[in-house]
Amino acid sequence: MNTETTGTTDQQLIAQLERSIPTPTTDELDTLRAGLAADAEREGVLDVAYRSMDSPYGSLLLAATEKGLVRVGLASEDHDAILDGLAETVSPRMLRSGRRTDPIVRQLDEYFSGDRRRFDVELDLHLVRGFRHDVLTHLVDVGYGTTVSYAVLAAASGNPRAVRAAGSACSHNPIPLVVPCHRVVRSDGSVGNYAGGSEMKVSLLAMESGSADLATARHWRRVRGRVTEARRRGDRARGRRDRRAVHVARSHLFSRDRGDEARCGAVLPGRWSGHRQRPA
Repeated sequence: MNTETTGTTDQQLIAQLERSIPTPTTDELDTLRAGLAADAEREGVLDVAYRSMDSPYGSLLLAATEKGLVRVGLASEDHDAILDGLAETVSPRMLRSGRRTDPIVRQLDEYFSGDRRRFDVELDLHLVRGFRHDVLTHLVDVGYGTTVSYAVLAAASGNPRAVRAAGSACSHNPIPLVVPCHRVVRSDGSVGNYAGGSEMKVSLLAMESGSADLATARHWRRVRGRVTEARRRGDRARGRRDRRAVHVARSHLFSRDRGDEARCGAVLPGRWSGHRQRPA
């Protein structure tokens, strides 16, 4: 009987203690998290900071290291699985924090509202290696309002015959939107696959195409023709033909002296999703 009485008394004491401790508000919790993240970063023990944000395409997960943005998780992906993967491949020292990710949140908001065409953030391509790394490095230069084929992207990355590998690099892109794999389409103009789904890819291309310049589109159609001609040139030496394709792709595709739009080196597809694209 004493045990039961004692047990009841202990439960009452616990309940009283819980009621005496105020429940922190959301703002207070955010302040505590920010302070913890600041202390961890100052002590050099915060390797990955992450947060989520709302977008027209659902919730996005953003993760950044000291080097830069390392991961963007789309709404179609499992965010918990992404965080588990980052803990294994990058570091388990992770905290929810906006200290490193707030700038990209602001820039993504501007992008979705049509007020930004280029992202100004450091990138950490820690999660990609080899040819995939080369592809994504070139993919960053594909500019707003334009597209490039997998074949041209493969040539620009140094291997004209690695079209499938270029497609694989895009499908495994850890930083979609910022590294714009949605701007890569098939040679016939169809949109191809996308981690966020074909509807999201079509929507992004439609949003961007309103700012595309017709002269720029025509210019890059000619560039694509030159790359295709170089790849099919009747040179007997296959290696020489490939080197020519790489030279054409790199010298024209990512030229930096043709203005903001042309530097991306892309061509608006003649069609995608059954609709003809009409640059404004």
